[in-house]
Amino acid sequence: MEFTELLKRVLPPLPPTPEFIPSEVKSAGGYPSFVGYLTGNGSQDLAAIECIRLYKQCLPYYDSVSRRAEAFSSIPARVMDKVTGEYVESKALALLNKPNPTQGAQAFKKALSSFVDICGEAFLAVTLSTKGEPLEIYSIKPQDVTATVAARGTLISVAESYLVSNSVITEYFKLDRATYRYRNATGTMELWHLKEFNPTLGTNNLRGLPKASPLWLQIQQFIEADTNNYSVLKRGGRLSMAWVWKHTEPMTDDQFTRWQEQVNSYEGSINAGRQVLLDNMELQDVGQNNKDMQFKENREVVKNDIYSAYSIPLPLVSSATMTMDNLKTSAVLFYEQSVLPHTDNILDELTRFLIPLFKEPESYAFTYNPIEIQPLKERMIDEAAKIGLMGVATDNELRTKVGLETLEGADVIYKAMGLVPVAGDYSTDSADIDDEDVSGDDADLGTLEDDETVAEKRQRFAKYLSSVTNDKGERSFTDTYINEAVARRYGNG
Repeated sequence: MEFTELLKRVLPPLPPTPEFIPSEVKSAGGYPSFVGYLTGNGSQDLAAIECIRLYKQCLPYYDSVSRRAEAFSSIPARVMDKVTGEYVESKALALLNKPNPTQGAQAFKKALSSFVDICGEAFLAVTLSTKGEPLEIYSIKPQDVTATVAARGTLISVAESYLVSNSVITEYFKLDRATYRYRNATGTMELWHLKEFNPTLGTNNLRGLPKASPLWLQIQQFIEADTNNYSVLKRGGRLSMAWVWKHTEPMTDDQFTRWQEQVNSYEGSINAGRQVLLDNMELQDVGQNNKDMQFKENREVVKNDIYSAYSIPLPLVSSATMTMDNLKTSAVLFYEQSVLPHTDNILDELTRFLIPLFKEPESYAFTYNPIEIQPLKERMIDEAAKIGLMGVATDNELRTKVGLETLEGADVIYKAMGLVPVAGDYSTDSADIDDEDVSGDDADLGTLEDDETVAEKRQRFAKYLSSVTNDKGERSFTDTYINEAVARRYGNG
């Protein structure tokens, strides 16, 4: 039975093929060919269903995708007006926070991220009201979508149409060449294709490149090695030791039965370390060969390759490289090198898809606030503290950096009054001292005793100047200024 005929029996019946569907697809009854499915129409890219199989069977691959999906879904989405730089209220954001009746925002974003990382692409479908306003948004499984040949007469490689077919929906989405958007025939749904870069993108290959394509050998090695190891354990096909009969005559049935019972009596962890009595028998170890001993080493190499492809720092996933010192740094690197570029890519596509549907300003864009990401928040606080010690930023600049609201009057950089230029000669240079600043009789300095010495007057005058403050409660005179004022009034005594 041909593959096309098999698909016709397994999948739900397709609606009548619209006129805009190319003849190549019509000839197959709307279904892809088996050869095209296996080879990706010559692109050698893995089909979505194969990527999903690898994802379900290879733990490091699954873990890499899941870590990024969990991190991405936990980042609160925001909409920013790029003109003002402020976060704004948005209908598009409201839809993303409440996507559809079957999913919450986090589950929806996790599915979206996972499909991008597994299949190298994701499909989003929005249901529209009679006025064309988005009502619900869904993540469509890439394995349920078939792209037709690229649109003719264009320099860019875009599909002429998409066919979405599963047990729930069967819809064609046609390209509108004016907007390069895809809607169904009734105008009640719109489809968006988010795809990763693919160097073989062209007329016959319209899909994103999954990371599993360059990783296929590593992932397959991991799966085959685990399958082989499990089979050995399950079947007992590899011996751990053997009892060798050393007599010249063959063992009788009674002897075999007796020895079998004796061997069985020494099996199990409870009998570890027991003494055994042998009658001209030799115990021979059947140890692991070099190929078996390399299993663990090769397994670690494959794991590292997979995690590296997703830019996941090894200290986060390997106890051998994990320390308390590098764990915090690795968490920051994970977000900076892996999660945030992945997030930027998806949010950019959501901006292009949803913002125009709601007819919101072109300056609106999906983004995130770094201060709301815990590992980044801790680093930003540390950076703000260092900048504060340098004395090169205002309090409001520092508060903004750590996500706090600004305060009125906190836009001035303050320096300690005691700071003076380096290498200055302050013992004689007092030309800048205004005598009016330190004028006044000794009586102005407090009660004076008749027998008070000059030294005591000097001390009292210095104390008085030290107590003078401005309207902010700060000292009006520096220590250098006070010393020079005292010397000017009472001499250098």
